[in-house]
Amino acid sequence: MYVYTTTGTHPYLRTYLHDHPERTMTLMQRADSSGTYLLMDESNGNSIFNAPFGYINRYQYQEKPPIGMAVLQHIGLLPEDEKSFLLQFDKLKATLTNHPELDCLYLLKSERKMAYLIMTFWQSTDDFHKFEKSIDFQPLLPYVADHQSQSSEITYADVFYIR
Repeated sequence: MYVYTTTGTHPYLRTYLHDHPERTMTLMQRADSSGTYLLMDESNGNSIFNAPFGYINRYQYQEKPPIGMAVLQHIGLLPEDEKSFLLQFDKLKATLTNHPELDCLYLLKSERKMAYLIMTFWQSTDDFHKFEKSIDFQPLLPYVADHQSQSSEITYADVFYIR
């Protein structure tokens, strides 16, 4: 399974929803009120977007909710750090049932570069912050924080509301 994302304005992205009702797509609005929207397409086929960010879905926990919020944590890795990151992520996977406030979690691997995206779905930002501060998530913080310091273009955690 692949996950493709693209960003744009609400009217522009709604055309994809209208023109491709057979696709499993989720439209989300950036929480910072910038008017930026993200459209997520889950597919076994090729992307339909003009400028997609493509990911391989490496892991999914639960089903994405119809409403709520999504937090996208971008993680850039050196090739030699990938195995260590995945081992830490496996430890987190074993504890996900400890977090009933977590609606859904994806681990997505970029098609183009050595990078991962942890996408989590919540009902509130408080739920996410509780998870982020949990002992279960702590082993992943160095990977997330390290990527934040390396990239001024991508924030540590992008927050979107499902619309």
